[in-house]
Amino acid sequence: MIADLPAASATSPSLVRRINAGLVLRTLRTRTSMSRPEISAATGLSQPTVNDIAAKLLRDRLAVEAGPRADPPTGRRGPKAARLAFNASAGHVLGIDIGAAQIVVLVADLSGRIVARTRLETGARCTLRPDPLLARLEEAVSTTLAQAKLTRRDLSAVGVGVPAIVDPVSGRVSLVPALPDWEGLALVPRLQPHFDCPILVNTDVHLACLAESRLGAAREDANAVYIHLGVGIGMGVLIGGRLLPGFDGAAGQIGNLPILDDEDPPEAGFGQFEWTAGSSAFPRLGRRAVEQACGSSLIAQFAGGDLEAIGPATIAAAAAAGDVAARRIMARQIEHLAQGLAAVTCVLNPATIILGGEIAAIGAALVGPLRARLAALVPRPPRHLIASFLGTESVALGAMQVALQEAEERLMAPLPAKVA
Repeated sequence: MIADLPAASATSPSLVRRINAGLVLRTLRTRTSMSRPEISAATGLSQPTVNDIAAKLLRDRLAVEAGPRADPPTGRRGPKAARLAFNASAGHVLGIDIGAAQIVVLVADLSGRIVARTRLETGARCTLRPDPLLARLEEAVSTTLAQAKLTRRDLSAVGVGVPAIVDPVSGRVSLVPALPDWEGLALVPRLQPHFDCPILVNTDVHLACLAESRLGAAREDANAVYIHLGVGIGMGVLIGGRLLPGFDGAAGQIGNLPILDDEDPPEAGFGQFEWTAGSSAFPRLGRRAVEQACGSSLIAQFAGGDLEAIGPATIAAAAAAGDVAARRIMARQIEHLAQGLAAVTCVLNPATIILGGEIAAIGAALVGPLRARLAALVPRPPRHLIASFLGTESVALGAMQVALQEAEERLMAPLPAKVA
């Protein structure tokens, strides 16, 4: 059975014009500016066709006049051809990271240039439920758009990263231990009333891996993994330069690896590995150490006396200052993390492992010892084990990349082939 064709068939003039316009627009995006004759030479389209398309792109503000071309090197005088340039400000996209520790919102133009950003730290666990957290997201989006002097009507697409598996059919999220009451939530319907453009939701670690492959530490590597070390632990996988989502988007859920301290069983909803080695383990272990030391602990001092403020950075600082209990916690966490990374390394053989999230922000005090311990556990360790170049914005940057791709597909012709 032959599928129905679109209303404009492949031979219709309207579709031909659209395909050719997409070809010209793609060509313009690869250069700073081009004259119409240069566009004709680069695309193989006739000069009258290019002239017609250029006029339409100018009317639609997808291109702008970029000034005349200089006289040719031969010194021959004659009329100078006006140049065209892609108008990156014709549209904008949002890249959003909804996390347990932070909300990040980035606004970028169609070239990927970030024009505004907002980062909000989240609060107590009760504020992470859908209603209060999405209310804070709305606040962050409005603030960021105001900084950029834009409205929501200026947006071409929105990308969103969440610490969850996102069902590719229903869009519902699952395995969300870091965000209470989010299990089964359909996020797009909650967000869509606030936007007039497509919203694309994906797993945070997959987006972070995408960002690292295009903008960060994995630009030189076709085989890399990004491991987010936060309240949850998850992984994005790059094989042969392509992301590996798994058959239903659940690839990389290493937080459920059976790595566990038997004396400390996980709370409901948490995987064994992320409960044992994730960022929530640091305050849990730190508070116990302070209680056992009857308050005379550098951990408490570095937390300013507030045990609720203990986190990975607190433990690392106390350990660096010589606190014995903090050093034990660091050694314990490095051992558990190394076991998880050893499993990843043996299965995937990545050239690079990129660490992101709250724990990775500890820096050299974590990465150096972890690299050494991993090398002792596996026969072929990765060439590089490094902290993310992109830091706390990696997920939002990946979401921005997805939104840019969606915006480009909406701008360009549906078919890449040239029709003369």
